[in-house]
Amino acid sequence: MKPLLLLIFALLFSWQVFGQCSDLKPMFGDKCVKSASVRRADARFIKAEIKLTGSADSAARKYVLMGWQEFFRQDPKTAMKRFNQAWLLNPKSPDVYFAFGHLTRYAFDKNAAEAVKYYRLGRERDQNRQAEPKSLARLLPVLERRNDPDAVIDVSTQLVQGFPEYGKGLGYKQRAYYYIQAQQFDRSIDDSNKALQLDPTNPSIYLNRGYAWSWKRDHQKALADFNKAIALDPGFARAFSNRAILYADSLKQPVQGLADIDKALTLEPKTLEFYRIKTDILFKLNRKQEACTFLRNAIAKGQKGLEPMLKARCGR
Repeated sequence: MKPLLLLIFALLFSWQVFGQCSDLKPMFGDKCVKSASVRRADARFIKAEIKLTGSADSAARKYVLMGWQEFFRQDPKTAMKRFNQAWLLNPKSPDVYFAFGHLTRYAFDKNAAEAVKYYRLGRERDQNRQAEPKSLARLLPVLERRNDPDAVIDVSTQLVQGFPEYGKGLGYKQRAYYYIQAQQFDRSIDDSNKALQLDPTNPSIYLNRGYAWSWKRDHQKALADFNKAIALDPGFARAFSNRAILYADSLKQPVQGLADIDKALTLEPKTLEFYRIKTDILFKLNRKQEACTFLRNAIAKGQKGLEPMLKARCGR
């Protein structure tokens, strides 16, 4: 294994120092012309990887996966290096070109126009149209982890436009959720409706649509969606917590809200937000002493994030 690692290091170093080649550009750069020694190093690398994995295609898939792992870790430079190694191993792989496009569009210079050529190269090699939606689905958690909602909406829109049925409406589901974050509630509801046509028994879609209805102050529609989410998944803690808030705040039924948040806490006793919700409901019920005791007990059991709330609401 050590000789292979040394070979990879030498290969990467050679790419960086020769001419206009760079392992931080797709396919090492449009103007990359490799020397004979670099081409020999490439050949040795390919041979070693084929020996390890059994085929160039298998080796390329390995490096594509490694590239995505680095992209998810928010290290686009290392991701590009891995995708370039995958391209060396199998330049016919559509996965590599879509990855190049994504890095170009959503990292580095964020050049959407430049990314188009890599997407085109990917589509030329993706005749059954399976690699592109898969790559877009892989990209979503990368952008979510980066906390880039505009980019998530952009990628979701690409799925909606090109592959609306992929993942039972994955593009609609993701976009509906992020439209809520952007306070575009009508758009979120519209996307949820379309997602439900493709995935009618998914409780998360009902939860998100119910949340959007809540923001639009259509409380009965929100309640119906939260009820449906719970009916589909009786263990869905988030649905109980959202219904608890709806009952306690909008419907002025804090007793029902208290029952729901207790259920949510039973299902997910480590979720800090649920403790805050229950405390608020107890105060609405004028049960301050019980609320403060509840907070102290929770803090004693490890929920240290409740200490500011205890100080603000209970004085100590």
